[in-house]
This record gives sequence, C-alpha cells and structure tokens, in this order.
Amino acid sequence: MKRDPKIYLVLDNCFAIKRWVRPIVWMEIAKELGFRYVQASTDNEIDPLFSTSDYMDEWFKEVDAASKKTGVTVPSMYTGYQTYRTVGLAHFYEDMARHLKEQWIFSLIDRASAAGMKGIGFSLYAVPDEKMQSVDEYLRLEDRFLSIMAEVGDYAYDRGLQVSIEQMYVPYQPPFTISQSEHYLR
Repeated sequence: MKRDPKIYLVLDNCFAIKRWVRPIVWMEIAKELGFRYVQASTDNEIDPLFSTSDYMDEWFKEVDAASKKTGVTVPSMYTGYQTYRTVGLAHFYEDMARHLKEQWIFSLIDRASAAGMKGIGFSLYAVPDEKMQSVDEYLRLEDRFLSIMAEVGDYAYDRGLQVSIEQMYVPYQPPFTISQSEHYLR
C-alpha cells in the first residue's frame, strides 16, 4: 500500500528578528497566522557564539513553555545570517573551523536534541577566492569540509537529529549545483 508523505507548512521566525524576540511573542503571532510549526533561526537572539550558556538555557525553557501555551511546535533550528558572514568550516585557520564545529554546531545540536527537536540546518561553508582559483586547493578544502560534515552527521544522528545543509546559489558557497548536492549526500 502506497502512502503519501505528510507535508507540513512551517514558518521560520526570521519575520520576528529585532521586533519580537521573546519566543512567546513570535509563537503567538505564528499561531494567529495559522501556523502550528515554526523553525527557529539563530538570528533571533539565540546564536551560540553570542549567547551565554545561562541565556540559552532560559531561551529553550521559554520555547518549551510557549509551545505548551500556544500549541505551536519548534521542530528544528537553522543558522541565520551570521554564518553567511564567514567562510565557516572552511576557515584557513583550522582551529577556527574546529571552534565553529564544537562551540556552534555541536552546542546547538546538544540543546536542540535535549529540547526534543528533530533537526538542524545550516550553511557554514564558503570558499575563499584563492581556493576557487585552484582545482587542487578547492578539492582539498571540500574534502576537509566533507570530513567535518561526516562528524557533524554522526554527532547529530547519535542525538536523534537530522542535519540539513542549505543548497546555495553562488559557486563559492557549495553545494552550488544539484549534482554537487548529490555528491555531498553520497
């Protein structure tokens, strides 16, 4: 028996950035608009590199309380604009890439998992121009990134989360094409 997939309409909370920053407020607005699911962007006051640990604990408690009050669920999170401002996991200083992996990605995975979320998504990789000009350098950087992503995938899987990588629209922010996205998935 063939079953049709369930499809959910999900609103992301970027509409609320700098206006409605408390989870109860943006969740109430989402409910008024008819949404039952909201994907949380780290741009809306929950970026792991800017937020204190105590604040992040409080934010997740607020999301839980607001969800119970409104009936709106936050099933996943994704990186916001901040990650577009850096080469991220392709950083030339490998300790920076490690720092982002551990303090940004792993930290958010741990908190999202503890909160019962199902997924995390991001774009954390851009290729500097000097690497774009050399096929060998580009492929070396891509291999390093894919190795890191394998670690991230295993880490998330062990905590019950799915990982999504945003397919981008310019060559220096891979995956840029459908075939490159398929390559990354393999």
